[in-house]
Amino acid sequence: MTSSVLLLSLLSGFAHGASSDETSSSKQQTFQPFSYVSQTITGAHDAGQLIHIDRTQSGGFSAMWASDDCQQFLFVSDYSQVPEDELALQPVRRSMWYQTLNTFDPKGHLRSMTVTQSGALKALDGTTLKGAAESIFWNGDGYVVSFDDTGDLWLYPSKTPFGNIFEVTPTIYKQQASSGLDNDGLETIAKLKDGTIISIWEKTKRDELTATMNIIEKDSKQSSWTLQAVSNPKDATVLEDGTLVILEKDWLREKGSRLRFSLLAEPNYSNWQVDQIVNTKNVFDLTAIDYDNFEGMASCTIDNKERIFIVSDDNGDWPKRHFEDKNIPRQKTLLLSFQVQDLINSTKLSP
Repeated sequence: MTSSVLLLSLLSGFAHGASSDETSSSKQQTFQPFSYVSQTITGAHDAGQLIHIDRTQSGGFSAMWASDDCQQFLFVSDYSQVPEDELALQPVRRSMWYQTLNTFDPKGHLRSMTVTQSGALKALDGTTLKGAAESIFWNGDGYVVSFDDTGDLWLYPSKTPFGNIFEVTPTIYKQQASSGLDNDGLETIAKLKDGTIISIWEKTKRDELTATMNIIEKDSKQSSWTLQAVSNPKDATVLEDGTLVILEKDWLREKGSRLRFSLLAEPNYSNWQVDQIVNTKNVFDLTAIDYDNFEGMASCTIDNKERIFIVSDDNGDWPKRHFEDKNIPRQKTLLLSFQVQDLINSTKLSP
């Protein structure tokens, strides 16, 4: 049995929520495209930076997923911003995905990440994906992925999560009209406990206080709504109790980046009124210079405490003429975590 076949065999047995004991014997990928370094970052319970070995081989991440026990993460990078005719001068691997095996200290702080498997997402025709993958959720039979250049959702089929799932050619899972313009695409998808899919688009105008949200019910019935969004929606996660948490962010230039977590004020969508704005309740709102372009979000439980993890897209695939040639530092790939109970109990919650 070749090493690649052995690795695939071991990884295909991973179950969602597998413990570290179950995965510690798996063969680990020799080349590590990035490493995790702990840092102290404003407002976060736990924080660190992913240090990339080669900027052309890995970059910032636009989506993530986590096992129930936080022992494994899945990161997805979006496509290269470098046009085809520039790839010869600045080669960048497009649409990469990485599975990691994580270790935590006794207090639940993340200490290390080991990449156990990686690859490139495929498009519907089997070629390497050139569209921008922005958000994912596990569907029981594979991962559903959204993109910023189409409203359609794709399914990458798999019997178990954290196997070699993205090596397969996807199929169209759900079709929906796109409400985005240019790069203002479908940044956020999530599947609620009752099987309902929530799709949220970026704002087309940054000064607006609403975004477009689509509801896809189990019977495939669709309806469009207007969602209150102070900052720009970027991803969402569903907590153990079924609560939908939406990640919002804005870049405020010299002030840094604004990070917000919001919940649906009325989570039962059957109670929403036609033509109403679906209100949200803020549970975290902070602007900090050490924040960055957060786009991926996942939730899981470690040390009996439910956590929210967010990861930033460092736009590291932009041409070097926009950065190194101008002596401008690259953005960072940051990974932050927040304790859900701390957010709920915080005395700084907005009304």
